[in-house]
Amino acid sequence: MKKPLSFSDEKSNGFTLIEIIVTLVIAAILGTFLVAFMGTALTKSGEPVARSKQLYELQQVLENIKGTYLTMADATDALNRLQTYATGGTGGTTSQNFGNYTVTTKRISFSQVTGGNYAENSTACTGSDCALKVTVTSNLTQGLNVTEVFTQRP
Repeated sequence: MKKPLSFSDEKSNGFTLIEIIVTLVIAAILGTFLVAFMGTALTKSGEPVARSKQLYELQQVLENIKGTYLTMADATDALNRLQTYATGGTGGTTSQNFGNYTVTTKRISFSQVTGGNYAENSTACTGSDCALKVTVTSNLTQGLNVTEVFTQRP
C-alpha cells in the first residue's frame, strides 16, 4: 500500500515565500544604509576642491596687494599708502568687504618675549617700529584666511 504524501516527505527544490521576503527586507535595509553613507560622501566630496579654489583666490588677492606694495615700498609713507590701497582707510585697524572676501589691515609692532621669540603687541602702534598686518578672509568659508606682514623700508 502506498503512503499518503505529506509536506515533510516532499523534496524541497526552491525557497519558500517567507525566505524570499526576509532576504528582500535585509537587502533593503543594507541598501538604505549604503545609499545614506554614499550619498553623504558624494555630496561632501566637492568641498575640499571648493575650499582649495577659495584659498587660491585669497592668495591671488594678497599677491596683488604685494605687487602694489613693491611699486611703493621706497616711499616714506609706504605703509599708509598700502593700507589705503587695501582697505580705503589709514591708521589702527581698518576693514573692507569685497563680496567673496574681506581685507583687514592692522598696525602692529613686535616685542621680544622669553626664549628670544617675538610676539605681536595687542595695542596699535605709531612710528617707524610699526608693521602692517594684512589679512584676507573668505566670506564663503568659515575660518579660511591668509595673512602677510609688511614693514617700512629704512
